[in-house]
Amino acid sequence: MNPADEKITLPSSINSLPFGFMLADASGIIVLSNPASVKILEKESAPQSVSELAKIFVNFDAVCNYNECISSKTPFEIKEIAFDKKFLRILFVPILGSSGIMGHAITFEDITELKAIEKRRDEFFIVASHELRTPLTAIRTSAELMLTAYLDQIPNDDMKQLLTSIDTASIRLIKIVNDYLEAPKLEQGKIQVKKESFNIVEVINKVVGDLKIIAEKKNIKLAYDGQNVFLPNVFADKGVTEQIIINLISNSMKFTSEGSITLTGTVEQDFVKIIVSDTGIGISEKDQPLLFKKFQQTDESFISRGIMQGSGLGLYISQLLISNMGGVVTLEKSELGKGSVFAFTIPIAK
Repeated sequence: MNPADEKITLPSSINSLPFGFMLADASGIIVLSNPASVKILEKESAPQSVSELAKIFVNFDAVCNYNECISSKTPFEIKEIAFDKKFLRILFVPILGSSGIMGHAITFEDITELKAIEKRRDEFFIVASHELRTPLTAIRTSAELMLTAYLDQIPNDDMKQLLTSIDTASIRLIKIVNDYLEAPKLEQGKIQVKKESFNIVEVINKVVGDLKIIAEKKNIKLAYDGQNVFLPNVFADKGVTEQIIINLISNSMKFTSEGSITLTGTVEQDFVKIIVSDTGIGISEKDQPLLFKKFQQTDESFISRGIMQGSGLGLYISQLLISNMGGVVTLEKSELGKGSVFAFTIPIAK
């Protein structure tokens, strides 16, 4: 292919892209834009500069994002932004030359249909979950009643084991149903946290005490190692904080067949940091980006549990809950065969 053909092919290819594409030079002048960008932005002609582009959007500063991309020399993505009756995904990508930043590519993707599909999926899960909760609760209540009141009258050990399995499975399914119902409420900000000052160590010890029996049945030593560390009171929702600790310990249990799960705490500036370390199977580097994402589970979950026992929402919900209280939840480190370390921060009470 000769140079003349390349000059013809490149603009033709850009004009054929189904998503919006613009090229801007280092000074912010837009030197190239394709028809899709004009259509998505609903304009008669393409903007001539990044500052002109910024005037099209109300709820984000295109110039600021453009400048940040220039200074960092790394791509900058806005995963979702409302634009008129659409939802767009916008990406700024720096174009580097031998002398530094030559310009930027800006892409616009209309994700309105994807958002509609996601909404329909969420609505289906909500309706299905509501319909499932009542019969599942009846199954759990009946199983618990037979285990507590009639267990001695069941002579067959296999029958007792089957009844125990029904009870365990019903509890697990109710937890999944509750996760499906809780996630949309958190996303829409419909669950309000009630912040107060409380002793985080008391909450940790309560959760560890409640879950220790379950851990021991799996040959897991569950403990809080906080003898030499003083943790001040925190300012958050006590019940929500307890739920986050339960979620992180439960997540570690799923990936740990034996060994230990240890909780520790530290103080970092204006936050208390709670760390949950396990000796489980760990999470591979390729699967770590899946954590904290909705309906995502790593491949290791199938290895450790045989079948998928969770909703794929536990860590996602924990992230939403902790962010509502001003903290963050993170994977500190993980290595296959050596376990994982998760942590979350929570503001110190003033």
